[in-house]
Amino acid sequence: MSFRVWLPACLFAWVALATQAQAATYQTTRGSDRDIRCYLSLGVPDPPVAGCSSSGYHPYAGVHLGPGVEAVGVDLASALLRSADLRGADLSGARFSSSYLGRADLEGANLSGALLYDALLWGTNLEGVDLRGAKLSGAIYLGHSSGSAIYDHNTDFSNAWWDSGGVACLLSNRCTPFDPVAAGWTMVPEPTTALLFGLGLLLLVICGRPRVRVERAACQRSSTSEAASSSAALKRSTMRSRSPFSHT
Repeated sequence: MSFRVWLPACLFAWVALATQAQAATYQTTRGSDRDIRCYLSLGVPDPPVAGCSSSGYHPYAGVHLGPGVEAVGVDLASALLRSADLRGADLSGARFSSSYLGRADLEGANLSGALLYDALLWGTNLEGVDLRGAKLSGAIYLGHSSGSAIYDHNTDFSNAWWDSGGVACLLSNRCTPFDPVAAGWTMVPEPTTALLFGLGLLLLVICGRPRVRVERAACQRSSTSEAASSSAALKRSTMRSRSPFSHT
């Protein structure tokens, strides 16, 4: 083999190995580590992820993803995270747009403010996941996830689907919008609403105490008055019994 032939082949192999060595990894629910690859569904990611191809590695180069990891605001758009174990992870503000999170375990994870546009959540464990302020517009298979997630009035469910959604759903006329109430998710009231409710209870307690005190004072005065009347009557009876004119 000539020098001109094997040199480009060696360079190509070296670049491929270097790319693979630098690929970030995540822990699966089985405990093994897996490289983070790009997930390109039939839809086009918006915006597209630079460096992603149908079989390439994801450009994410942050910390290893696993249970309890702190990865606030990471960009994992169009990432293939099948069966990822991210229990208790802090992923607040993270970007998972058009990502594959099928069969991932997110129990107790913090995804508040996370972007989950067009994310696939088939079989994903969402028990206790904090989705307050998260954007799930266009997310699919939410009805096929498990567990009860936490959400608030800022959580965006517009065009979120119980099943597949998208073009296939529209063509089959079997589109079912996702309903968090029907799914048994937990709605967290606004802080102002909770504060007003607490103030209302406090006012009821405060306003109720004077009335109780007044009623107690009235009862005490009534008891004292009755006792005084009984004592006076007893004295008068005693004096009449002692008087010589009281006997016939």
